[in-house]
Amino acid sequence: MKYSHLSLSNYCLEAYQRADLIVNNYQCIIPAADLIVFRGTDELRDWLSDARMILFNGRKFNAELEPLIGQLLTRDPALTFPITLAGHSLGGEIAKRIGERLVSMGLQVQQIVTFAPPRTGKSKILKDTLYVAHRNGNDIVTYVPGFRHQTKPIQLAHHYSPRVLSRHKMSEYNALMRLRYGL
Repeated sequence: MKYSHLSLSNYCLEAYQRADLIVNNYQCIIPAADLIVFRGTDELRDWLSDARMILFNGRKFNAELEPLIGQLLTRDPALTFPITLAGHSLGGEIAKRIGERLVSMGLQVQQIVTFAPPRTGKSKILKDTLYVAHRNGNDIVTYVPGFRHQTKPIQLAHHYSPRVLSRHKMSEYNALMRLRYGL
């Protein structure tokens, strides 16, 4: 793989500091022509976006992403394929949905790497795409809304705590990734 999970974790953290593209309040950074990283939920105000995604799960959410996909595909400089997609929380779900759309258009998605993605079900169209999810202990977001994950998440930490919301921050995931890979 061109991008390690640790480097993608670093980019996910960076996505909270800046945005290269914002469409319908969905934000992403484009660090390279073959990499898109989607910002997710890390603060209380962001939970409204997650709630909206869960309420509009399906066609309405996909429709909200179409303008974002359109801008990504027509940007200058152009994206290159195969592409890697990554995201944290809602950003992980956006990466998955955009990956589905790109594959359905005949474009190659090399890998989708997510940190704390919600459980929104398996995608048949992504069966040939490498999809990896990471979970931190009992991070509550990885258990809602109650469907299955695309694949079994990699458990970064096995500690369980009543402070489940603190387990969700991307900075916490990034620190665990650094510990896992000895940096």
